[in-house]
Amino acid sequence: MIMALVTVLIVVLAIGGTMLVRGFDGAGDDLAGDKDDQQTAVVGPETESTGTADLGPLFDYTITGSGAASITATEDTVVVGEVSGGQTTFTAFSADGEELWSKSHELEPTGLSMTVVGDLILVDAESSATDEGETMRAVVSLEDGKLLWKKKWSDFIDIAVYGTDLIVEQQHGIYDNAVIKLDLTTGKQKWSHAGPDGLWLLETRVAAATYWDEGEPGDGEMLPFASAMYDNLVAGDKIVDLNPDTGDGRVRDAGNGKSIVSGSVPLEGEEWTVFEDLIIGKLSDDASPGRATLAAYSLSNLDKVWDIPLDAGHDIGTVKPCGPTLVCAEIDTSGNNETHHTVAVDITSGEEAWSFGVDWSTDESWYATNTGIIFGNHVFDTVEAAVLIDFNGTGLLGGETFVFVNAVRDGMAVFNSAVNDGINQVQQISIVDTANGETIGTQSIGGSHRPHLTVMAGDLVAVHTSDNTVEVFSIPQG
Repeated sequence: MIMALVTVLIVVLAIGGTMLVRGFDGAGDDLAGDKDDQQTAVVGPETESTGTADLGPLFDYTITGSGAASITATEDTVVVGEVSGGQTTFTAFSADGEELWSKSHELEPTGLSMTVVGDLILVDAESSATDEGETMRAVVSLEDGKLLWKKKWSDFIDIAVYGTDLIVEQQHGIYDNAVIKLDLTTGKQKWSHAGPDGLWLLETRVAAATYWDEGEPGDGEMLPFASAMYDNLVAGDKIVDLNPDTGDGRVRDAGNGKSIVSGSVPLEGEEWTVFEDLIIGKLSDDASPGRATLAAYSLSNLDKVWDIPLDAGHDIGTVKPCGPTLVCAEIDTSGNNETHHTVAVDITSGEEAWSFGVDWSTDESWYATNTGIIFGNHVFDTVEAAVLIDFNGTGLLGGETFVFVNAVRDGMAVFNSAVNDGINQVQQISIVDTANGETIGTQSIGGSHRPHLTVMAGDLVAVHTSDNTVEVFSIPQG
């Protein structure tokens, strides 16, 4: 029998939005079985009025560049990048708005994003006109804005950062596929190991061994998705290198790139992860013909640890950690909205812990903090109709259409929606504690549309609003 953990009415807006979440199932369900007993679930943060603005305003900055712009932040610094006149100007501010430095470099991209790693700023510049239209990676010093290097970056996928080194997958497709370690301070290669030829470009065949972040420093760190969405993971001292065509896998030392163990790991290149000493993903058609199967292999010796065969007509989409001992997997069911769902698997036993149903058209996306999971529909680098779930599968908050989560980090999530202030519709952000769903602070922000980007670091949150202003706030503590 399926035990419903939550039963709360959801109201669906009647102006074209679709409800993402159908409901949650309790522990012990059959991964491949029917979901007829699923219950409707969860509500969202209060969005009827803006209420009292209780984030602490620190400073505003108006972006004057005519092109792309972006922001990034540390606990005490905000960096703004803005494109104009054939160059990108990077300006760093202290938390109280004092300008620390401003430097311009020859980059003129159509899209710009930045991520701070230690004392460095990783800059991704899409289709830079000053670089023959190529997508570029540049590294800028956080201390003084000096450009350390830049190079063409369209063939590279970031895997993990180890101090001032970065491991990447070079994914050219037909030739020149490789796993490479670079020195982030110089852009120079430290080592490289060639991969197979003729890869399907949607395949990701290199991954870092990740572990749940218990608050102690790891061997390396994982970069966020879209500069703002962090999972509570650290990188270990190993990486895994798959050959999806042959079904072989190799575990490498992340320090020197040398092979530690190799053998059969017949997983598809699109749907897999490495978590808590297990390589987990969808078995290839050769290994499991005619039946989608989720399987786990030991990182130490590549032996199969467990597998979960699904019923006919079921398929596996995204596979990704979602808790201290949980990996979630998207289960597709040939467009059948009554059985499409995502499951959480206890990796210590290979058994389903809980599951929840979603609309068949949902592009599932989730991010695990140290205290809960933000789950929803992947829309333009955010999570739409986001639900906050605890590690037992209980829905605490969310599920409303047109409510977005723009940033996730360190036990907090930034919810964003348009609300009525009594006269007009205005944009509002709310900082939510992912341990309990309680709102830490709320603030109205400028712009009539959703913000371009929101980033958090420590007790600081910075917003690049739709009217091209950077608004910076402090998050209330305690």
